[in-house]
Amino acid sequence: MSTNPSRTSQRDRGARTRLGKLIAVIAIVLGAIFALAGFTGAWGMAVFGLLAIAAGVMYLREDRTRPARYKWAAWALIPGFILAGATAPEPESEPETPTAEQTSAIAAPISSSTSTTTMPPPEPLPAPASFELVDSDGATQALKTLATISVRDEAPSTQFDLSRFGEEWSDDVAVDGGHNGCDTRNDILRRDLTAVALDPQSACTVRTGTLGDVYTGDSVAFDDVVIDHVVSLSDAWQKGAYELDAETLRDLANDPRNLQAVAQSVSTEKDERDASAWLPSNEGYRCTYAVRQVEVKAAYQLWTTITEHQALERELLSCGGIAPTTAPTTTEPAPTTEQYTPPPAAAFVAPPPPVEIEPAPVEIEPAPAPAPAPAPAPAPDSGYSGGCGANSYVNVNGNCIPGPVQAPTAPAGASARCADGTYSFSQNRRGTCSGHGGVDEWL
Repeated sequence: MSTNPSRTSQRDRGARTRLGKLIAVIAIVLGAIFALAGFTGAWGMAVFGLLAIAAGVMYLREDRTRPARYKWAAWALIPGFILAGATAPEPESEPETPTAEQTSAIAAPISSSTSTTTMPPPEPLPAPASFELVDSDGATQALKTLATISVRDEAPSTQFDLSRFGEEWSDDVAVDGGHNGCDTRNDILRRDLTAVALDPQSACTVRTGTLGDVYTGDSVAFDDVVIDHVVSLSDAWQKGAYELDAETLRDLANDPRNLQAVAQSVSTEKDERDASAWLPSNEGYRCTYAVRQVEVKAAYQLWTTITEHQALERELLSCGGIAPTTAPTTTEPAPTTEQYTPPPAAAFVAPPPPVEIEPAPVEIEPAPAPAPAPAPAPAPDSGYSGGCGANSYVNVNGNCIPGPVQAPTAPAGASARCADGTYSFSQNRRGTCSGHGGVDEWL
């Protein structure tokens, strides 16, 4: 079967036409993209894009010179690619994280240019005088202050509300360190720690340091340091702080007089106990601790229990303080003596006249006849005869001899002790102690 050459040529030319149109459209689209990108910075890409657009447009024209023009357009794209490659921008690299030295180098000129408006870094708070070891004069003054603090039998059971003390470590307070641009916690760390390193960005935040714990006398690493309330907020609440307003409560929670950096374990041990239940193990600091307790309670009009007052007084006296002569203030009502008030006198009402009632006759039984008196017992026969008086007798010699007598010791003239304990005065040894058991011993 023979093939028509003209039809074959037409099919080939149609296929080339469709392929050429596709290439032309792609060239125009890519040219537009490169042209837009080139106009934003790389002029070589813009030239390439314009040439690609021109080549595509020329190829789409229907005439017999297309193959020649196609070749011209293709060759025209070559210098465009060269220009685009030469002027293409380098790919952006990820930004490097500046080192500490680079940050310092960059920050230096900025701070120098704005030094006229930047506030200087806050200075550490000076330690109040009461934080130093207290002498006898300081203890005496504290005893005078203690005498002005109210004393009660015991603390009432009031529900503790920590949220009433406001934002933790607030700088918005009316005490030392308030409104200095640094929170209270870092103020106390800067005050109490040594070898302090601050955050260079804030010149306030403490990054590290060493604590000499006044409660124990030990050295404490930075990670173990916490801020303790000398008068715990719970103890203060139970003893009058619940009646204070919000601003005063916030001041109490952030007052440097009531704050001390200590070891976490010591703060946990102390917890919310008052001076009657806990004192620092460092005996050299106990007097100062007592002074700070008194100072805070007096400043915020808090009161103490009887046992707490006694513990504070005892500690202040132990370091040379002299107690005032006045008794401590007490809010308990003074005992009163209840006086008897007689009831109002009743109106006098005359009693009715008595009614005479004749008593019923009473039969009186006759009293029994008295028993006859017993006859007197006959006198014992002593064997004595008269003429010599009572209890005496006349012996054979005609002498009056006393009868035996009862005596603790032998009386004068006694001649024998009878068996019944009496003494005989017999002058003859015949009939002696007769009737008295006989002679027990001759004298």
